[in-house]
Order: sequence, then C-alpha cells, then structure tokens
Amino acid sequence: MKRLLSMLLICLPFPGFAQSLDPLHTIESKVFQGMIDYTSRKPHWAREFDEVGYSEGVFICHKYIHTPNLYQNDTISYRRSFKTYLYSTEGKRLSSQPYDDIGAFTEGLAPVVIKKPLHDGNFVGIHGKGRTGFINTKGEVVIPLIYTWISNFHEGVAFVGDSLERYGFFIDRHNRVVFKEKFSPFITTQFHNGICLVVDRNHQPNYLTHQCELLMPRVFDFIEDVAYSRPLRVVAKSGKYGLLGANTQSQLPLTYDLIDTTRKNQWRGWYQTRRNQGYGYVDAETGVEIMKPVFEDLRPASFSSLWAKKNRNGDCFKPVNR
Repeated sequence: MKRLLSMLLICLPFPGFAQSLDPLHTIESKVFQGMIDYTSRKPHWAREFDEVGYSEGVFICHKYIHTPNLYQNDTISYRRSFKTYLYSTEGKRLSSQPYDDIGAFTEGLAPVVIKKPLHDGNFVGIHGKGRTGFINTKGEVVIPLIYTWISNFHEGVAFVGDSLERYGFFIDRHNRVVFKEKFSPFITTQFHNGICLVVDRNHQPNYLTHQCELLMPRVFDFIEDVAYSRPLRVVAKSGKYGLLGANTQSQLPLTYDLIDTTRKNQWRGWYQTRRNQGYGYVDAETGVEIMKPVFEDLRPASFSSLWAKKNRNGDCFKPVNR
C-alpha cells in the first residue's frame, strides 16, 4: 500500500506546480482567428480582460464595451465592442492606446482598427467608419491607420483598400505600393506560394504573381484555389493538366487529360488523373504520381479504406494504406 501511494504521489500533479511554470506552456489553448486563445486560463495579470489571445510572442487582450442603442419603439439593446491592448508575456502594456481590435500577427505585424463599432475581428473587408493600419510586436505603429480594407502580411505584402472604397492594392512593410495595378477591394486572398487570387475592377477573377504577372489566360486556363496548408495546386492549359508548386514552378508537367479536383474523386490528398482513357492517382500535396493513369476503372473498395483498380486484363492492385 505504501508503495502504491508513493507511485500515486509521483504521478499526480503537485498543487500549485502549474502556476509556477511559464503560462505559455501550461494554459490549455485553441486556435481562433489566427491566434491562440488563452481566455479560459488567463495569466494572473490579465484577469480584468474578457478575451485573451496569443500571437508571435505577445498577448492580445480584449475588454468588452457594452453600448446602449435606443430603437424607435423605445426599446434598448446593448451592442458589444472591444477595447483591445497589446501586452508582453510579463504583463507589460505595449500599445500606447486602446484599439477597437488587434488582429493576429504575421511576419511581425498585426492589423489594428479604430472607430469601427461591432468589429468582429475579420480585417479583410472592413469598410465604413473604421481606420486600419499595422503595429509591430512592440506596439509601435509602423503603417498609419489610413485604410478601410486590410489583410495580414503574407510573403512580404498586404492587401489594403483606399479611403473612398473604390479599389484595393498591395503594399510592402514600408507602406509602399508594390504593384501599379488596382483591383476590386472586396474579393482578394493573400499570397500563397508565390501567387494570389485577385478580382479585377471588371469583377473578373485572376491570379497575380510577385512579378505583377496575371496568369490567366496567357499562362493557364484554370488554376485551383487551395487552402494555405496546401503547397501545390492543379493548373490547366489548352486541355492539359499538371501541378503547380511554389513560385509558379511546375511540380508535374501539363501532361494529363484531367486532374480531377472534385471531392468525390479525392482520397486523403490523392487526386484522380486521366490520360488516354486510363485512370490513375497523384498526391496533390507532394506532387508524386501514386498510380500511373493506365487503368480503366478506379473505385473505392467496399471492404476497407483502400482503393481498388482494374485494367483490361483483369489485374487488380491495392495501394498501401496511408
């Protein structure tokens, strides 16, 4: 019995031990809006705040502000907005003033907004009364709050909108305009592996490179829109498909009659391919050809998560389960 009690004392956490550790390693957290949520286990100095997030070595602390709003029928509702501050991990306030919101840091800079009621933390597409700019992790304003639309920095540039809500354009970390071209301010993504989805002022979608080259239709007829976690994307030109890698480098040449991007023909990142009436698979995450397109049929096996394939000779093959 004494031995069992000793083992339990070794295994159980000692009271107060977690509080003595760096809170960054002990607080149970989840990712939200591009930062880590520490609201459920705030550092002791952040108890006055309603929401606490962590991003690139600093804390972003929100205090709720409830503003009464009187309607014509004499009813009152309360709108919730934020007063937001930047703090160091030791609890030192870094921002010289409160903001209505501070976004997640990327590449050392975070978007901030002032005078935007009911701001929801989404900086892409902010318009109206809000003024947005960027601060660094020291709380210093490095790009003045003069824009109505703003995105995080990715690959050295950010997308912003002019004050009259007419168009959007890209800036660098020094607030210099990167490209001469202007785009629709409402639908633009961020740069990912060297290209960015944009919408021109005629509301036509296209893809832009860091060299200010629009890829469609001169280079490609089709470019797959992918998540930021995906390193490769499917592209097509004149009926031939391939995979595009970082910085618009070809990962798989345009030799397929089809690389099927529909969900029903995908399996754990594998995309079905077709060439000369034969079917195969490529790994859209690594660019590796898993099965050459020589089989006449591809379908999921009913007895497992593996895929079965059969050619004209009746040969069957099951790929290694991943």
